[in-house]
Amino acid sequence: MSKLMKEQLTILKTLPYWDKIVDLINLYESGKLNRDQFITELLKKRSEKGIINNTKMVFVEGGTFTMGDTFGDLLFEGSKPIHTVHLSDFHIGKYPVTQAFYKYVMGVSQSYFEGINNPEDDVSWFNAIEFCNKLSEIEGLEKCYSGTFDNVLCNFKSNGYRLPTEAEWEYAAKGGAKSKGLKFSGTNDSFSVGWYYCGESDDPAIHTIGYRKNELDIYDMSGNVWEWCWDWYGEYSPNTQTNPTGTATGKEKIIRGGCWGDFEDQYRCDNRGVSYPFLGNVNNGFRVVRSKI
Repeated sequence: MSKLMKEQLTILKTLPYWDKIVDLINLYESGKLNRDQFITELLKKRSEKGIINNTKMVFVEGGTFTMGDTFGDLLFEGSKPIHTVHLSDFHIGKYPVTQAFYKYVMGVSQSYFEGINNPEDDVSWFNAIEFCNKLSEIEGLEKCYSGTFDNVLCNFKSNGYRLPTEAEWEYAAKGGAKSKGLKFSGTNDSFSVGWYYCGESDDPAIHTIGYRKNELDIYDMSGNVWEWCWDWYGEYSPNTQTNPTGTATGKEKIIRGGCWGDFEDQYRCDNRGVSYPFLGNVNNGFRVVRSKI
């Protein structure tokens, strides 16, 4: 058994559903289950006990779309000018990363709004990319990220986990090749998307994932928590782009999707937000992407 797997078993013993999987872990530790068998059975047990399977990825067929404020009515000018973007295929998390999954990978959850099926919140951009690399390591995949601080590099050809680019995030939120041209992810009705405070929710806080899906069966891309993207913030260019990854440097990273504490416009598919990469925030979470599986 690898040192890393031993660490993960130690973490599993601290999770709230430990008592439900203790027999499974004993079988693995005794050598009666190999690593792949253990992970398969673990996911089944998690599902049986109401733990949402956070490893599910949705295939997003590449294509061409118009990025930015196609409705022309956002107050934030940073979503203009609209421009054409060509994207390759990719896979994206069906849900934002939950607190249970984050704790399994990282050993501890730092969320303010506690709940095993709630999205991990209060997480910085650097926390998110560290999670991606560690999850890749656990699954025996090539890491995407290297470097430190302002010199972090991403290998987009890697088969490991990473954050979505801003263009990938918007394309997926809008429904990809199946898009119906909706303002919010999966609907035009602002009151039927993920939880948000200024939409007159009677319970202004982060909630359990799996509230609203879009045309691609991806959940919660509008509301609940803002989601980190790879890109530094920069002004849009009107030029056509292929697989854009943002400006080379910057001060703030892109966040997308709005959150439980925002106004309606902020959780539109085309709205852009920003946050300093070294700061955690109770409004911020993330979901993962893979270029190939």
